[in-house]
Amino acid sequence: MIKLIGTDLDGTLLDDNKKASQETLEVFQEAKRRNVIIVAVTGRTLDSVKNVVDISFFDYLILNNGANIYDVSLQRTIFDRSIPKEIAEQITELIDPDVFQFDYCTFRDYHLYKHFNNSKCPFIKEINSLDEVTDSISKINIFLNEGKNVKMIKERIERHFRGIQSFIMQDSGSDKKWIVLTPESLNKKESLVFLGNKLGISLSEMMFFGDGLNDLEVIEAVGVGVAMGNALEEVKEKAKEQTLTNNENGIAYYLKKRY
Repeated sequence: MIKLIGTDLDGTLLDDNKKASQETLEVFQEAKRRNVIIVAVTGRTLDSVKNVVDISFFDYLILNNGANIYDVSLQRTIFDRSIPKEIAEQITELIDPDVFQFDYCTFRDYHLYKHFNNSKCPFIKEINSLDEVTDSISKINIFLNEGKNVKMIKERIERHFRGIQSFIMQDSGSDKKWIVLTPESLNKKESLVFLGNKLGISLSEMMFFGDGLNDLEVIEAVGVGVAMGNALEEVKEKAKEQTLTNNENGIAYYLKKRY
């Protein structure tokens, strides 16, 4: 019996225009009426999520790839981990010449360093120094200069910093890869384990929809891991089930077929 449904956002719940279909959100509402817990599990920050979807359709938000868990009804954080600022500074100094852009992600905002995109979004801040980041750093995205080897830079970081979780990220629909750093031993799966323990729900009682590399562990671990039709091949190989693409209301299609 599935007691919790988790979903990635970009490339999964959201279509290519970064919109969630009303059909899918209504299916979530129906699941909630049957006492199924609905959780968004994303690399986004809180205000970034609010920018693309009405969060009232969810019971919980797992943000920054697992560094923060937000209780929507209580409007408060129930789990929060961060990368020490001095470690972020040392990492920046180590690899700065190879990097096109750093994103220092806090609970709510993105702080862009080195490359500015002149965004008008209030949750995207352009900074000239890490000193301008006053909140705890939940996650760091590292986009390398053209021609730099993502795997080699990741391994260099790992050699110098033991207390950091690092992985290579790639979204479906793109061959672009970048490095993501989070606090030690954190990913989408582990954050769902924490939330499940709090709610008395095991991984085997969870369903999860995903498409990208940061969905691999959880897709494989939950009772029903569902790959979107547009998912990377690595994700489809780990998934127990597949559905239509994010542009074809794949989540709603699967849930209506199953229930």
